[in-house]
Amino acid sequence: SLLCANWNIGSISTEIRKLVNLTELDLSGNQITSLPADISALTGLQSLNLRENNLTTFPEQILLLENLRWLDIGRNRLKSIPTQLYHYKNLSAFSIGNNNLVNLPKEISEIRNLESLSICWNNLSELPDEITNLENLKMLFLGGNKFNNIPSQVFELKNLETLDFSESRLSTLSPQIGNLKKLQTLGLRWNKLLYLPKQITELKDLKSLNLSRNYFTRFPIEIIELKNLQTLNCDWNGIKNLPAQISMLQNLNSLSLQWNRITALPTEIGEMKNLKELYLGDNPLPASEKEKIKRLLPNCKIEF
Repeated sequence: SLLCANWNIGSISTEIRKLVNLTELDLSGNQITSLPADISALTGLQSLNLRENNLTTFPEQILLLENLRWLDIGRNRLKSIPTQLYHYKNLSAFSIGNNNLVNLPKEISEIRNLESLSICWNNLSELPDEITNLENLKMLFLGGNKFNNIPSQVFELKNLETLDFSESRLSTLSPQIGNLKKLQTLGLRWNKLLYLPKQITELKDLKSLNLSRNYFTRFPIEIIELKNLQTLNCDWNGIKNLPAQISMLQNLNSLSLQWNRITALPTEIGEMKNLKELYLGDNPLPASEKEKIKRLLPNCKIEF
């Protein structure tokens, strides 16, 4: 391994070609604007971190690093990525978030072993249909782009376990969300959602759901059907009360409801024996209600 993160490096010596046994190279957080052609000699490299540099074009010489399994080139100034992605037969994690991409080449589908793809915080407004060929994809991060809705292609990625579509101006969640049966983590933070479709109840494996900073004025009752849910964040909404059925979430261990309009919780919350963390800060709860909640949940960490 060669770890050179945050060393204020501006360029890479051609001598790097001599490190033929290198498997991990971290050059993140520097001032690099280009890479030497000699970096292609590092044919054993499996992990390459180029995050937070000053790259304006994708260094095509790294396409020759066919043993790469992990590549992070996020937080640069890339406007496009090359189409010769078939070189990356072994790549399982690819992060190109926080750049200036306006489109994703259809050749992304040629990275057949890809399991994690981060393309958040670009200028994307659509996805290529070919992305549905990524049958091994488990994690997809799309937030902070210019999508009006979750692209329909996403709902064909049946092996997805993590989907993040935060900060995307989403006003409705497609009923097709129910197609993603293997989903375990769903991030919808900072959108414009008022309600959830009933099809979300089909996500039986969902363990983590983030709905913070949306427009909910009532607690989405559909959540009650998500029996395996462990973490739920509904901060910064306009929720006024919780339904008594909240107690049905017996596997929930963390519940965050900060910055809402809640004045009381149902006594049934005391039946949530696995709840370890409850966050209620900045709600108009009277002192008597706070004491009641403490009595109902004696083994839970509670923050008002």
